[in-house]
Amino acid sequence: MQRLTAKDLQRRYRAGERNFAGVDLSGESLRGMNLKGINLAGADLSRTDIRGTRFVNANLQGTQFTQARAGLQRRWLRKGSLPPRQTTLLKRPEIGA
Repeated sequence: MQRLTAKDLQRRYRAGERNFAGVDLSGESLRGMNLKGINLAGADLSRTDIRGTRFVNANLQGTQFTQARAGLQRRWLRKGSLPPRQTTLLKRPEIGA
């Protein structure tokens, strides 16, 4: 598994690279990054800060998110409302599936 820093990921992503399958980003901060269309299949994002990160059309199959920091933004919690079409990015697999 190739170790990658958030800075290197961002630099390579901006250069047009999208395939980061199997990389180790554990403990990095991806906070607020726009990673639309990225392939992180099988990557290790354990203990990574992914708050506000956009994973639109991303491949996250088999990605490890153990102890990753994620959550709703405070502004979404004001007045008890969520943004339109708020979806859950990470679903717990069904037992026996």
